[in-house]
Amino acid sequence: MIKLFIFDMDGTLIDSVNQWADLFERTFEKYQISVPRDHLLSIFGRGAPEIMRMTVPNGKARPATEFFLHHQKEHIESFRPFPDAEKTLAEIKEKGYKIAIATGNNRHLMRYFLEKFGLLKYVDACVCSQDVKNGKPSPDMLNKVLSQLGICPDEAIYIADSPMDFEAARKAHIRIGIITTGVLCEKKARELKPDYLLKNLCELEKLTK
Repeated sequence: MIKLFIFDMDGTLIDSVNQWADLFERTFEKYQISVPRDHLLSIFGRGAPEIMRMTVPNGKARPATEFFLHHQKEHIESFRPFPDAEKTLAEIKEKGYKIAIATGNNRHLMRYFLEKFGLLKYVDACVCSQDVKNGKPSPDMLNKVLSQLGICPDEAIYIADSPMDFEAARKAHIRIGIITTGVLCEKKARELKPDYLLKNLCELEKLTK
């Protein structure tokens, strides 16, 4: 029986994937690096510093990360929650479930977005990339959430949008609902064979009856 819904943020609760991708591509262009967007999206879910280490060669990962972080404010102001984000969290909370966040964002951004969009009041636990030794696709973030809330793996479900999220959930032995509002189209999401495939957050209603 599900007792806990764990949510990713980017592409799941917040409409931000394209804006993040644009900023990564702006950074790659400055450092004259070619990274196909498909490949970039396939590693979304990791924190920006790790993505830079994976894609930027010749000792340029650190300055590239600094450039990225310096310019992120210009991009994040255009982020918006998905229209049904607050309504969905409110309904889940009202039905007695616990809610947690597991995101590759840093602690400042995680809290900033949750407060700005009025979502923090529904959340019982938050874990970000700074809270664990290994980010996604390691299960560390999900395991930390379970530990904090005293929930068994078979009592939780992770709602997220990327292959990194899928892999983390499988390693943590929890169910995964892939939502197609972020990194993955429906075809690519089906290929992962998640426990649940969701077109939007409203479809979570079928899991809370």
